[in-house]
Amino acid sequence: MTRETTQSGWREVEHTADAGIEAWGPDLASFLRAAGQGFIELLVDPSTVRRRRTRQIEVSEADAETLLVSWLEEILLALEMDRLAPAAVEVTDADEWSARGTLHGETLDEDRHEVRTVVKAVTYHGLDVHREDGLLRARVIVDI
Repeated sequence: MTRETTQSGWREVEHTADAGIEAWGPDLASFLRAAGQGFIELLVDPSTVRRRRTRQIEVSEADAETLLVSWLEEILLALEMDRLAPAAVEVTDADEWSARGTLHGETLDEDRHEVRTVVKAVTYHGLDVHREDGLLRARVIVDI
């Protein structure tokens, strides 16, 4: 799966026993939105999820790698703990190494929502957030 524009996007990457995504964006907000949306599409088919509930996400970390992992972990926690099947994520504020946003979705219904991947954890394995050609880029592997 891939969702991209010329400036931001994501694509699924192959990994031996796990799953992953690559994400990119020209600024922190678009980068986190692309990474979040890619992660959501690893978890569920967002076309089967209506936007009936929201959950606020707020993370603040010391570096870009930890910020990205925390951002994705918040999405995973919403699914696992709050049973919020995510459809989309928006970033309302991002600066330096903090971000706030809103996760949109509805209560998980296994009969109606297509769960694509059961993710155990977002990992630091091979994680690198860097700037290349004017874009923030990262590859994230998740434990399945």
